[in-house]
Amino acid sequence: SVVGAVEDGVQEVTVSILNDDPPQIQTTSDPLSYTVGSPAVVIDAGLTSVVAAGSTFTGATVSVGAGYVAGADILEFVSQAGITGNFNSTSGILTFTGTADSSAYQSILRSVTYKNVGGSPANLERTVTFTVSSGSLSGSDTRLIELMNVAQPLLVGIDFGGGSVPGNWTSYSGS
Repeated sequence: SVVGAVEDGVQEVTVSILNDDPPQIQTTSDPLSYTVGSPAVVIDAGLTSVVAAGSTFTGATVSVGAGYVAGADILEFVSQAGITGNFNSTSGILTFTGTADSSAYQSILRSVTYKNVGGSPANLERTVTFTVSSGSLSGSDTRLIELMNVAQPLLVGIDFGGGSVPGNWTSYSGS
């Protein structure tokens, strides 16, 4: 018999299973090196994501936190699988929306690129946070980008004999 049942015999019981496992995301632990002014580079081609069986992702964000400079730090991505995205250049947050399985979100998150067009930034580190959502549950992880400034050419005067002549300057890039 079932405790609390009003009748003896067979009882119908309904069990609802609540999936409360948050989605998981894991980024590559080694920092990404990037030379300022270079073409865009993929932030994390090794990123992995997992959502509980039977669940889907409903959104994701990629944000440049510490060190972000509006107009200099740029995130881009390759559209796919019906997931839409928008980069807010004021806040440094790339937002994805659309319901899709974890492999679709993993693919679009792996396509996110970073570039810096800001010259010589004072802060040479950027912390990028990847967050995935499944309903009201979310999970996140970070990847560090280490920026390297481009070496400025060294201006060298060359004496071609007979003294220094204005305008006979050349530049040398090297260490």
